[in-house]
Amino acid sequence: MEILEFLQIYQKHPLVKELSEWIRNRKGNLAVDGLHGSSRSLLLASLHLLQSHNLLVVMDNEDDAAYCYHDLSQLFDRNDIAYFPSAYRNVHKHGATDDANEILRADTLARLQQQTPVVVVTFPDALTEKVVASNGFNEAKIELAVGNVVSVSELVERLDGYGFQQMDFVYEPGQYSLRGSILDIFSFANEQPYRLDFFGDEIESIRTFDIEKQLSVEKQQKITIVPNIDTIDGELVSLLEFADKAKTILYLRNSMQLRERIDMVYDEALVKANQYASTTDMTHRLMTGDDYLAQISQFRCITEGKSSVKTSKTISFNQLPQPLFHKNFDLVTNSLSRYLGEQYIIYIASDSKKQTDRIAAIFKDRGDYLPFNSVLKTLHEGFIDHDLKCCFFTDHQIFDRYHKFALKSDSARSGKVAMTLKELNQFRVGDYVV
Repeated sequence: MEILEFLQIYQKHPLVKELSEWIRNRKGNLAVDGLHGSSRSLLLASLHLLQSHNLLVVMDNEDDAAYCYHDLSQLFDRNDIAYFPSAYRNVHKHGATDDANEILRADTLARLQQQTPVVVVTFPDALTEKVVASNGFNEAKIELAVGNVVSVSELVERLDGYGFQQMDFVYEPGQYSLRGSILDIFSFANEQPYRLDFFGDEIESIRTFDIEKQLSVEKQQKITIVPNIDTIDGELVSLLEFADKAKTILYLRNSMQLRERIDMVYDEALVKANQYASTTDMTHRLMTGDDYLAQISQFRCITEGKSSVKTSKTISFNQLPQPLFHKNFDLVTNSLSRYLGEQYIIYIASDSKKQTDRIAAIFKDRGDYLPFNSVLKTLHEGFIDHDLKCCFFTDHQIFDRYHKFALKSDSARSGKVAMTLKELNQFRVGDYVV
């Protein structure tokens, strides 16, 4: 079975239905507890599919947020989710930003302004950083469509004004290249650059293309070019202020610790500002814990763990984390046998069918009859749900393998490397190297 089929089973969970109905029919804040492993991601995916609100999910830290985003990308279309990371490489201490993260941040703001619901996943360090206000963001966007009549020289002038750099070939966000009637632009809100073909001043076609191969990937009818959001002039607001409060529900993992972390990030930036003078003062770009508390009070919230938010109802899930097996199939056999004896349904998820076939073969060679359902595509962590009477186990946890997350900007991160290797391969004997 596919992972989406398991999601459909999870959507029928009585507590998921109760939570969805409460959001739909009542006001106030909710608390949930008892969630383990990737059941949280399944709950968020279910709420997204059952509701018409945006979900802004604030996890404990960067790794938890990245794994949550990765899980959600397995469960539904990536166009429905966004990841909002920190723009800075070292917690605002040195002012050095990461271009690939800037793509994700700009993409998040663009998605929050769409009509369709979106799930945004972030963490305290990123949430602390302010962004340009909605009106400034809208003014800076460049919207283009096939059939538009646009002066190429004026478009290039506007790109220059927003800090885009002209290159022979684009390989990272904030660059453009003009060759005859072809204009390549790498927006900060897309992981692949756009190629615009002009006939005179009319846009004949728009395509995304692969950075390394320079080949077209997908045709587009309408695109939005977004500059680096940290360079846009205008009022700075937090992501909470940018989001539409009437259309957004907050999901806060440990909201009390979240406030403490926001204050810690602000204090670290303040210490650096005092040490190295105002040239490194980033505090005007950060919100404080008090700002955070005032802003979340304007949203409907679902909280988990230690909470600073007053809630009117708690929904408790009856779950356990996947046991630690350490590749010991005696432990695996004993655990599965016990749950099968109690009429639980066993699901084992893997990104490869060969891997679940291998597990079935190991059981057969051991003489164990342990029927289980293979799930194609895995999540980060397994769990046992006593209400659904099911065990959702992952093969990488059974075999103690590291499970790596993938972010939407991974292809953009490799762009500069790909272009550098391409240039190195073009060297010939006698070339001058500086």
